[in-house]
Amino acid sequence: MSDPTLLFRVFVPGKVRRQDNGSQGSWRAKAGYRKAWRTRVKLHLMQHRHMKIDPTTPKTVRLIANVFNLYDAAGLAAALKPVEDGVVDGGIIHSDQTRERSGHAILHAQRIDRTMEGVLIDVREGVDLV
Repeated sequence: MSDPTLLFRVFVPGKVRRQDNGSQGSWRAKAGYRKAWRTRVKLHLMQHRHMKIDPTTPKTVRLIANVFNLYDAAGLAAALKPVEDGVVDGGIIHSDQTRERSGHAILHAQRIDRTMEGVLIDVREGVDLV
């Protein structure tokens, strides 16, 4: 295990919700929500494209969701899936598959912040298992 060095940190505002549970609307509304998050994350990450980040170099990506109410572990993973996809679209990592297959560690966390909902994306060089 290496000591990961912080590459950058960016906050993406927006309401995080779980889409695979219940009846939040039609498939079109759910797809639109996922696409909006992917695009929003990609645009925020493009601010750091000047850093010439190699997507294949192992990284630790921490996604810290500021939520209104806490999710269980499965709900948090489902809610942050569009954010993970946006990190891949933004060219920060090449794959969001498991650590064994991609070399990247994607960690999820959450905290209640009802005044500023969104996701803090923390990208570090190297793989951290914590």
